[in-house]
Amino acid sequence: EYERRTEFRLSVLHRSSRAALGLAAQGLVHVAGLHLSTSARPEQNLRAARDALGSGFRLLRGARWQDGVALAPASGVRSVRGALGNRRFRWVGREPGSGARECFDELTHCRVRPRHLASDHRGVAEAVRCGWADAGVCVRLACDEAQLRFLEVREEMYDLCFPARYERD
Repeated sequence: EYERRTEFRLSVLHRSSRAALGLAAQGLVHVAGLHLSTSARPEQNLRAARDALGSGFRLLRGARWQDGVALAPASGVRSVRGALGNRRFRWVGREPGSGARECFDELTHCRVRPRHLASDHRGVAEAVRCGWADAGVCVRLACDEAQLRFLEVREEMYDLCFPARYERD
């Protein structure tokens, strides 16, 4: 639809925040989405973009969303602390460099590793929904789509990062 209306093609590649910045640094994508900034650390998107790209880029705030723990409705767990305290829980996670993995590592103080990795937020939610995992960190949207329980951990800012030369494009 975008191509039909604008004569430009849009291809979406699902990648973690830092992987997306890596693709932008290599000139392989025009825009990278990242969500590493939180209320407690609002400068993280800017810092990550600067580390990957140097200068000459812009950030455009696209959304605010919630990151948290996805649980099966029948889990009986009522709090994030309860989920973390259950040593029998099988956790599904995201790869290092993703906002969800940073959230997971902060929650567990890097003492727990997820047993399996999902390629995106919907993959985390699907693993929990299907019973392949008991819990995982993902965004609320993916959790709601899968009809799972969601325990909010933090709010994140989702920014689009692009080269400054495209600012008026």
